[in-house]
Amino acid sequence: MVRLPTAAGWWRSARTELITGGVFAVSRLVLLLAVGGARRSGDSVTYLPESLPTLHFGGNAVKLWTVPLFFRLAPTDDARMLLQHLIATAAWLLFAVALRSRLRHPSARVGVFVVILVLGLSQREIGWDNVMLSESLGLSFTVITAALWLLRDRLSLAGNLALGFASLLLMFARVSVLALPLLVGGTALWSAVRSMRAGTSVVTKRQFALLSVVVVGFGWLAIALPQQNESYRLRDGLGISYGGELAATLLWDRMLGDADSAQWLKDQGMPEPRGGIRPAPEGVDLVEWAVTWPPFLETAATDPEWRGWLDDQGSGLAVRWTLERPASAIRTLQRLAPSVLASSWEPGIIGYGDPTVPGAMAVAQPFFRGRGLVSDLTVLAVAAAVAAAVTRRRRAAVDRAALGDAVLLMAVAASALVIGVLFSGLEPTRHALPGPHLLRAALVMVVALLIDAVLVHRRELHPTEEPVVTATAVP
Repeated sequence: MVRLPTAAGWWRSARTELITGGVFAVSRLVLLLAVGGARRSGDSVTYLPESLPTLHFGGNAVKLWTVPLFFRLAPTDDARMLLQHLIATAAWLLFAVALRSRLRHPSARVGVFVVILVLGLSQREIGWDNVMLSESLGLSFTVITAALWLLRDRLSLAGNLALGFASLLLMFARVSVLALPLLVGGTALWSAVRSMRAGTSVVTKRQFALLSVVVVGFGWLAIALPQQNESYRLRDGLGISYGGELAATLLWDRMLGDADSAQWLKDQGMPEPRGGIRPAPEGVDLVEWAVTWPPFLETAATDPEWRGWLDDQGSGLAVRWTLERPASAIRTLQRLAPSVLASSWEPGIIGYGDPTVPGAMAVAQPFFRGRGLVSDLTVLAVAAAVAAAVTRRRRAAVDRAALGDAVLLMAVAASALVIGVLFSGLEPTRHALPGPHLLRAALVMVVALLIDAVLVHRRELHPTEEPVVTATAVP
């Protein structure tokens, strides 16, 4: 018979984490209130009940259903802000618990718990909770899915169903992070294959439940996306599809102004530019955006030849351009990297430097300011390199399975970053979320695993000290 720990036992084994978690929750609420009340952007109305009298689960709306569904659960914008905040707070706490459970040494477990919660306090995370867009919920469901995936070997049937439904909500909240639900389904399939090879003749209920939800989710999304593409024609009265408008933004922002792509665009059958069809000014700011982008879109959408060509090209234009003109795509990534990879403590940046998300932790900015790789990302990368060198020198045994999971999460983050940038001609920093957050969390996991290995190795050389806890004990 398994004896469950008492409340006193929980407190003794995890009092530091419990206190830290409580401080985190209170601090996060205080910082949210410091940001101000709920705010809307120009695109917010497409998620709200006032423009969606009926919730469409089949894609017959401008936006997929996850965010509109949750926005219907609260009657006002302030209530929706609080709902987003509570989900985000729970998500970061769950992720901190998940990473803590993968470590063996008490000091490493406490350290990673605290560091992850510090990431959850960053202003480029909290700043989205009061904005009526998909970023807050998309980031939260990414963190929840990643946390449950890290705990996958210890989840019950209900836990696997929760992982599957978190993946499902993420699919319909943030298409740029589809690599994460794909990873969830792939590892579940691999686990089922391994169990069958080991002599088990059937897939377990847990594996079957998780695989079923993920497969149904991808099938559902495959049906919904074409419907959403057509529904987008009613968004602004211009009659252009979602894919057509996406192709137009990519042309305006990066292709027409790239001499290397000129002949390639002609080979794709692009009509001759006319009227307002001109590339975006170099280093476009918000004022220039408001003057140059609307005429471009209106000309492209109202000209039958241009609209037909853009609808035919759709999002495939970005895929072909990336594959056939990689040098141009790389230049685009280099140009946008400073804002996309900006420090989590940098004032919120949407699109081309628009400080739409107010800074909630200005006191920390002198310590964390920086753009791109010259930021907290640099600190994490250097810390990982130093920890790897020390681990190798001391021949400490690293948990390779956990390290592999961290690398896979980094790959998911990288894919979200690339997709968000290359498939977004407008506001690439916003559309690249939650890639930067997941990348930082995965790097923290790598550093923590390496430090954990060194601490455990040291403890083994000094057995008279306090013994380590096992990685399977989750207080």
